[in-house]
Amino acid sequence: MPELAAVAPRALSAVPLARETRLDLLRGMLCRLQDVTPAGQHYLMAKMLPLLRREATDRGQRFRAPDREVVTRSLDELEREASRMAPDPALFSGKAQILVDVFALT
Repeated sequence: MPELAAVAPRALSAVPLARETRLDLLRGMLCRLQDVTPAGQHYLMAKMLPLLRREATDRGQRFRAPDREVVTRSLDELEREASRMAPDPALFSGKAQILVDVFALT
């Protein structure tokens, strides 16, 4: 029988979160981005990117084709910034915050 500690993280990650909760999670990560070490910045950026992509591809999002292209281009720019040796947390945070705000409106 597996240990509870080995099962609990997987079980919790399978729980679907409401869209507003997911956006609040992203906002909290963005707030912390300026206050962590460079290694922490890389870690948070790497955690935020899949969450941002998920929001962009959520079935509830209804983007027109030109808007979808802008969102996709912004996500690509965020990925490039996050992959740099010394990413600019202010640049990443600003662009990511705009995306979160857009996702909240749709």
